[in-house]
Amino acid sequence: MCEDSSITPVILCGGEGSRLWPLSSQIKPKQFISLPGRHHTFLQDTLMRIKEANCFNPPILVIQKSFITYVEEQLKQINMDVASIIMEPHLNGTAFASSLAAFFINKKNNSTVDNELLLIMPIDHYIKDATKLFNDIRAIASNSKDHITIFGVTAKKKESNYGYIQVKENPRFIKKQKIIKFIEKPKIEEIDELSDEKFYYWNSGIVLSGVSNFLNELKKFSIEIYNEAQDATDNFNEMDKKIYIFPKILSQKTSVDEVILENSDNVFMCFADIEWYDIGSLQSAWEISEKDSMGNFSNGNTFLMDTLNSYVISNHKPIAVIGLKDVLVVNTNEAILVACKSDNINIKKMYYHYNANYSDSVSEFFYQENFSEIKEEAQDYLFPKNEGDSNSNINDVELSRNLSKKKFHKPWGYFYDIQRKKNFAIKKLNISPFQRTSLQLHKNRSEYLVVIDGSASITVDCENYILERGDDIYIPCNTIHRIANNGKDDLFIIEVQSGDIISENDIVRINDDYGR
Repeated sequence: MCEDSSITPVILCGGEGSRLWPLSSQIKPKQFISLPGRHHTFLQDTLMRIKEANCFNPPILVIQKSFITYVEEQLKQINMDVASIIMEPHLNGTAFASSLAAFFINKKNNSTVDNELLLIMPIDHYIKDATKLFNDIRAIASNSKDHITIFGVTAKKKESNYGYIQVKENPRFIKKQKIIKFIEKPKIEEIDELSDEKFYYWNSGIVLSGVSNFLNELKKFSIEIYNEAQDATDNFNEMDKKIYIFPKILSQKTSVDEVILENSDNVFMCFADIEWYDIGSLQSAWEISEKDSMGNFSNGNTFLMDTLNSYVISNHKPIAVIGLKDVLVVNTNEAILVACKSDNINIKKMYYHYNANYSDSVSEFFYQENFSEIKEEAQDYLFPKNEGDSNSNINDVELSRNLSKKKFHKPWGYFYDIQRKKNFAIKKLNISPFQRTSLQLHKNRSEYLVVIDGSASITVDCENYILERGDDIYIPCNTIHRIANNGKDDLFIIEVQSGDIISENDIVRINDDYGR
C-alpha cells in the first residue's frame, strides 16, 4: 500500500466495443474478449496490472448488470479478488459510473476520509510496462487529494480517436502541472494546427483524485448526476460483494471528461513516459500485434498472398486474401467483416446497423403448430419421465437437443434460444436478483412459462402469482404481464411462445425500469 494515501482503483467496464466488431459484439463487449494472439481479456489485463503493482486497495468494478457472469468467471480464471462489483441495470456514461464508485467508497468509510483517493482506469488500454505509471502514481498520491490528475502520454502520431491535453511547460522537466487546454478527438486538420503548439499529449483517460474532491467537482458541474448517484448508493442491495443498483435513467449519458475535466479549473496533468495504446479499433489491435515481414497479423485459418499491412482473422472457414493492402478481414461467429484498416467510423456505423436488424433476422424459422404439443415437448425437456432421483438438480438436465450458444443479454439478465420455428419458440430466461422485465403485452403470441429454479412473482393483468420450481402459468395473447425476481438467487424460467408471428419485436411495453 502507498504510505500516505489509500488508493482504490475503479475499473469501468461499460463499453460496447463497436469499433472492434465483430471480434466484440453486443453479446460479448470488448472488455470480456481477448484479442487473437493474446492470452487474457481486456478486463483481466487491467486487473493483473493492478494486482502486480501491489500498492492499491482491492479494486471496484462498475459493470452492466447483465454481464456479471462474464465478470465472475474471468475473476476466477486469474484468481483475482475485488472489493465490490457495482452493477448498473442501465448504462448512464462514465461520469455516473465513476460517481457511483466515489459515493460507495465514502459510504464504506463512514463518509469522507481525507486520505482516500480513487484511480479511474478504463479497460481498453495496452500498456507494455505499467511499472513507470504506478511509480508516478505512488510519487504524487500524497499531494493529489485536493485536485484531479489525469495522466498524459506522448502523442506518437496524428490520431483523431484520442483526446489531447496541452500544458505550458515541458513535462519532462515539470512532470505535473496544470492543464491549459483540452481538445476532445480533434479532426486531422485540427491536429496539424496543434503541431505548431508546444507540449500537447494524448489523454490516457487514467484519472487520480481525492474521493471528496471528485464529488465536489461533480456537484459543481452536474447536480443531476451527483443526486442520482448519491440516491443510488443510499438505496442499494448488497450480496457477496455484488452491489445491485436500482435502475437510473439520466437525461444525458456523459463522460467524466465532458462533465468534469473539460470544465474544472482544478485539473492537472502528470506525464507518464510509457508505451500506451487505446485499443478502441481493429486498426489499433493491428498496431500492437506481432506482425510478419509483410506487416501482416493473421490468426486462425488464413492464407495470405501478396498482402501488406493487414489484419486477417478467421475462426471458421478458410480465408484467402490476395493482393490487398491495409485491410481488415475478420470472420467470427458473429459476422464476417471486410474493410479498409483505417475506416473506424464506418465499422462503428455497421455495428449499430447490424444489431438493429439482427432481431428480425433471427425470427425467420420453420413451421410447427398445436400449442398443446409444444407444451408437452417443453415439459419433456424439463422433467424427463425417467429422471430417477426427484431431488436431482434440474439445472443439470439437458434442456434441448438444439440449444443455441448465442446468449441475448438484457438489463434484467439474459436468455438463450432453445428452439425456434415459424410459429413457436422455446427460450430459457435467467432473471437476476431484484430485477424484473417490463410490464408488457404481445399482439401476436401467447406464452407458457415454467419455473425451473428460483421463485417468480408474475403479474397477469391485475393479479399477482408466486410460482416456485415446477409451477407453470399460461399468458394469452394481448394480456398485460410482468416477471419479477424479488429474491437473492437467480430465477430460471422456460418460456414457450406460440402464435402467428414469433418476433422479439412483438413487445408493447407499458412500463419499464430500464427506459426502453
